[in-house]
Amino acid sequence: MTAPTTIESPVLHFPDGTSAVIGRGVLLGRDPVAQSARPSAELVRVHDVARSVSKTHALVTWDRGHVWVTDLHSTNGTAVVDDDGFETACAPETPTPIPSGHSLLLGAVRVVVQRVGR
Repeated sequence: MTAPTTIESPVLHFPDGTSAVIGRGVLLGRDPVAQSARPSAELVRVHDVARSVSKTHALVTWDRGHVWVTDLHSTNGTAVVDDDGFETACAPETPTPIPSGHSLLLGAVRVVVQRVGR
């Protein structure tokens, strides 16, 4: 009998070389603030010298094998970017799926989403 495959939580990779495991969710921003509606989300600072990322910009979650992003009414928007560079804007407060191989754009900061399995 073959053991079932364990899928680990996806990882976000930022341009400054840092990364964050999505786990129970991450609140991304220049200086994110905890939210009572999302008590288990980890706060992750996004380094952005251009200040295109809002203080608390977006929530990224992982649920049933899918990665989702929810824009939190950011000033410069959130988008999902495909392999060809086509950007799909995310509506505020609406969870948007991030398909495998796509990345995330927070303002002007590109975040790579890496799915990990073993």
